[in-house]
Amino acid sequence: MFLTDISIKRPVFATVMSIVLVIFGLVIFNKISVRELPDIDPSIVTVRTIYKGASAEIVDSQITQKIEDIVGGTPGLATIDSKSEDGRSVVRMEFEPGVSVDEATNDIRDRVSRIVDFLPDNAGRPDIFKTSEGSTITIWLRLRSANLSDLDLSDYASRYLKDYFASVDGVGQIILAGEKEISLRIWINPSALAARDLTVADIESALLKENVEFPSGRLESKRMDLTLKVDKSYKNVEDFRNLPLKKARDGSL
Repeated sequence: MFLTDISIKRPVFATVMSIVLVIFGLVIFNKISVRELPDIDPSIVTVRTIYKGASAEIVDSQITQKIEDIVGGTPGLATIDSKSEDGRSVVRMEFEPGVSVDEATNDIRDRVSRIVDFLPDNAGRPDIFKTSEGSTITIWLRLRSANLSDLDLSDYASRYLKDYFASVDGVGQIILAGEKEISLRIWINPSALAARDLTVADIESALLKENVEFPSGRLESKRMDLTLKVDKSYKNVEDFRNLPLKKARDGSL
């Protein structure tokens, strides 16, 4: 009855103590550890593949179904949702509560890597993103330099920053907004093509075959090992102007 007597005889003191207890509870509330309520937000892994120029039917049969088949037996997998559009395939996998999103992502990455060689040659490499249903925090970083151009900044972010931030715990996806890429625009003269019995497909085929860089083997010795490669990539506009498009029957270009 001690507290009751104090509250009746000294109401101001009782009111002050009540206010102190309320303030203390508000301060300590966010610091109390959660032990009886586990994290029930499901882990979500998304596989996105770009296949430019392909219809939705081709994307579905040659990319989406292959990815679904290979990831279907992943431990802890709850549901699979997929979407095939013109030029793009998206496969979304939701895992059971309690499954680590990092472990699920590594498992999916290992499985998808087995079928990369069986995807169409012109398809891009599948991109894998990890997210959590309760994770919606987004951080935007702006790059600015007095010495580097927008192209150089984009190249630096793509080569170094993207992989660096992707390795941070809790990061699900890295997006390069406003990225600048080096591109070359080619204007075609229809009359000149017809006069030389050429088509736009011939030009596209020549660009794909000629502007490449591929390995050619290794040279090994007691002191050093050398990796050989054939560099057929074009460095400037003049190289593209001199691109051989087609070989005639007499062997001329």
